[in-house]
Parts: sequence; structure tokens; C-alpha cells
Amino acid sequence: MSLEGRTALITGGGRGIGRATAIRLSRDGARIAINYKGNAEAAEEARRLVEKGGGKATLIQGDVSVDDQAENVVKSALAFGEGRLDILVNNAGITRDNLLVRMSAEDWDAVVDLNLRGAFLVTKAAMRPMMKQRSGRIVNVSSVAGVVGNAGQANYASAKAGLIGLTRFSNRWRRRSSSRSRSAVSARSRTSRTLSRSSPRTRRATSPVRSSSSTAEW
Repeated sequence: MSLEGRTALITGGGRGIGRATAIRLSRDGARIAINYKGNAEAAEEARRLVEKGGGKATLIQGDVSVDDQAENVVKSALAFGEGRLDILVNNAGITRDNLLVRMSAEDWDAVVDLNLRGAFLVTKAAMRPMMKQRSGRIVNVSSVAGVVGNAGQANYASAKAGLIGLTRFSNRWRRRSSSRSRSAVSARSRTSRTLSRSSPRTRRATSPVRSSSSTAEW
């Protein structure tokens, strides 16, 4: 599918799934706005790879879990896209793994704030221009942990389950507005971050080519 003339914003786009998504969407013709929180070096490398493939990209620094920064990230993406934002990929996320009885409130809040609250804030800001355009796609990168849970990841699993719920709500809301919607959740994803925390057995069982996502379309 050609994405010529379309603009995509990818949160947490500097590495892992975010970087791979940026490269793939750029190959299909989209202009890529790469959001990152603090790892400027990784974000620069992601932009270099997009441009190496003939794509166009910009970097947007910002913590999407903070209200005004999330708004500014979307505004910057709109400016880059000359007033259009066609695709949003909510990919920004972290892990702070521990047994529930040992998990601090700070670690709970850090993961839920970025992985779930951040997606809510950016989605809320992005929906306005998408509604005005009467078109748009929002992809929430979820995880199998949000469906079946995962040992030592009460915070992460809860945030990812919340992302699935957010997508389902968006789908219902858009149906009432007579617009198209679609949701899908596939198998677990594999990244350098998750692999470093997984057992050899888990690594063998995890596919390197499948990702977990929920998608709202309108």
C-alpha cells in the first residue's frame, strides 16, 4: 500500500519496534516523525536509516506522559506534515520488572504513566486533526503480557491491557460516529530490551517477526 503524501508519528521511535516501524512506513512512502524521550543518539540513528532508504524524517523530543509535552509532540508532527497527521503509532514504553510484593509505587507509576497515560494523551491530541481530516490510523503497540500476564510484570501487563481497552473504546466510539474501525491483537513481539530480561526458554518460544498491536482506524 502506498503511503505517499501521508505523515506518520511514532512515539518511542528511536529503537526496537518503533525504529523498525519508522523504516517500514518510510519505505511505503510516508513522512516519519520520530518521537523520543531522551536517547538522542538512537533517534538520530533511526532518522539516518529512514533517510538512507530515501525517506523523509524529523526528530521530536518529548515525554509523552506529560500533558503539555504530548500536545507539543503532536503539534510538531502536524507542522512537519504540513497540517496533516495520518498515522499515529503509540509505541513509547518502558519496563520496571519486579515481583508485585517488591514493586515500588514509583516503578508502577513510571511504567503505567509512559506506556498507558502517554498513549492516551497523544491519542487525544491526534484525534482532533484526524477527525477534521475525516481519516486517520492509530496503532497501539500492545503485548501478549496484556492478555495473559507475565511474571514480574504487574505494571507492564496492566498498562498493555489498558492499551487494548483504550483501542476497544476508540473502536466503539468511532462506530457511533459512522466511521470505519478495526482492532487486532497478534502474538508477542521480540526486542533487545525484552530479550535481555527473558529466559532461554522464552527466547526460543518467541517469534522475531510477529508484533503485538491494537489498531483503531478512521
